[in-house]
Amino acid sequence: MDIAVLNGHLTGIEIKAEADNLDRLERQIISYGQVVQKAVLIVAQNHLEKSVEKLPEWWGVISVQTGPRGGITFKKQRQPKRNVDTDSIAIARLLWRGEAQEIMAECGTETKLRNRPRADLYEWLVANLSEENLIQIVLQKLKARVNWRCPEQL
Repeated sequence: MDIAVLNGHLTGIEIKAEADNLDRLERQIISYGQVVQKAVLIVAQNHLEKSVEKLPEWWGVISVQTGPRGGITFKKQRQPKRNVDTDSIAIARLLWRGEAQEIMAECGTETKLRNRPRADLYEWLVANLSEENLIQIVLQKLKARVNWRCPEQL
């Protein structure tokens, strides 16, 4: 995901520039579809037709065109819609282990249960929280993260 927007819901933005190819787009569509509530493809004119054919209807599309003097024009081709096929386990996996444990502690679970393998923690979250509640909690945790990049990226 080139850009993630965390604002009430998770929006994923993928950018395909003129020099890019579309080889990974189908895998990205599947991956994003598991976790984002909305997705937008920002795409160069040369990839517009081919990429739109691959996208589900809920993806938004913005085309980009470079003018003769180097100016860039963005044109909204399609408004994003709500993705109704997210995967709650995939959403829970966006959490770090410690974050999942914090949520479980706030819900009053026993320490023994919170110390189980990470996959078990995610399953507990999905079984005990509504998907909408889980999404909101995950968004809060993602927004609260600090120093999450490795030093080379800072």
